[in-house]
Amino acid sequence: MIQVTFEEDRENRVLVLRLRGHAGQAPEGQDVVCAAASILAYTAAQLASDMFADGKLRRKPCIRLERGDAVVSLRPTEEYYDEALYALYVAQVGYYLLARNYPASVRLSAFGQPSEF
Repeated sequence: MIQVTFEEDRENRVLVLRLRGHAGQAPEGQDVVCAAASILAYTAAQLASDMFADGKLRRKPCIRLERGDAVVSLRPTEEYYDEALYALYVAQVGYYLLARNYPASVRLSAFGQPSEF
């Protein structure tokens, strides 16, 4: 099962996307659920990198994209906090759809709340 977690540390103004695990729908390299989850993580990572390049983050984002383990953590400037939150929200919608359509393979927790379908 893929565990997807979105976190918001409001005090330190940090946003984090975490993924752990594997969907187990098909053999490695053929699993469309894992592929979908991966592309959403890569999209969030690219958005974070783009925001950094545009000067919208306080520091370089922490990005780790490995098999079965991914983290995208960003600390936007005050002015661009809502933009960063929305960027992760778009990824969250994708994970919500995956979790809804593949509940045995994907579990989503967003900002401290488990998503129930």
